[in-house]
Amino acid sequence: MNKSTAMQRISSIQGFARQFPEAHVEMITPELAKEMLQTSVGNRRMRGWYVALLAAAMRRGEWRVTSNGIGFDVNGRLKDAHHRLNACVQAGVAFPSVVVFGMREDAYEVIDTGILRSYADRLDMPANVADALRLGCVIALSTTKPTIDEMRPIIDSGLGDALSAIVEFCGTKRRYYSSAPMKLAAAITVMNGGSADFVLSQYRALCTLDFDEMSKSAHSLVRQVDSGMTLATNTRDVLARGFRVFDKSCKDMSKIQINEVHLDKAYEFVRYSLRNRASKVSG
Repeated sequence: MNKSTAMQRISSIQGFARQFPEAHVEMITPELAKEMLQTSVGNRRMRGWYVALLAAAMRRGEWRVTSNGIGFDVNGRLKDAHHRLNACVQAGVAFPSVVVFGMREDAYEVIDTGILRSYADRLDMPANVADALRLGCVIALSTTKPTIDEMRPIIDSGLGDALSAIVEFCGTKRRYYSSAPMKLAAAITVMNGGSADFVLSQYRALCTLDFDEMSKSAHSLVRQVDSGMTLATNTRDVLARGFRVFDKSCKDMSKIQINEVHLDKAYEFVRYSLRNRASKVSG
């Protein structure tokens, strides 16, 4: 770090320091986000796919103010919201957020710290997040009744955060299109490098039946659902078709054709993705 950069960091830290706790709702611009990130000691590991997912929601103006804010300790160092602030910089747009100043230095040990939070400890988990989260754990762990301890590494791998972001982006419920396997397919696609903008736009278009925003493959899925070719009760089939619809390279596909091989591959893709990420969390 050169002298100029060091002085900028010191200046930023002093600007966010508070002796006593206080909180405000502020509009976070990309410039302010960069300044806030300058105060961090750099101990957070960024997940690019999650930053992209949040950035996509910000670009579309879908960000909401919640009690989960940006936190600074008494010394002015950023303790929370690293992914959100990086997403703001990536999106190039401002977003509103609660900002808390003057936290104790050890406050991060007992608060929810963003992507590493555990949904297993949250008994008030939204049902439309929990259903897809449970399905992902069932597939990854090869058991119909996973325990909380078994689920925790998968929750912490980022699946809970991805599903929450998708549901917050579009909370509209429609039996087939907002089903657990469809949400799971959307989350896994983004977690594995798929276009967050494309996935979010197609998920919302399907849930709201916005035909103008649908890709050709999404139109094909709607026709298949209407004809009874695919049913919401067939989890493996819905999951496989969801992966096709959320794959941007398949957007011009006029007909979604699924066979037994596709069904097996969809399950295996979920299992491999979650187990691999969970092993990194546990390790």
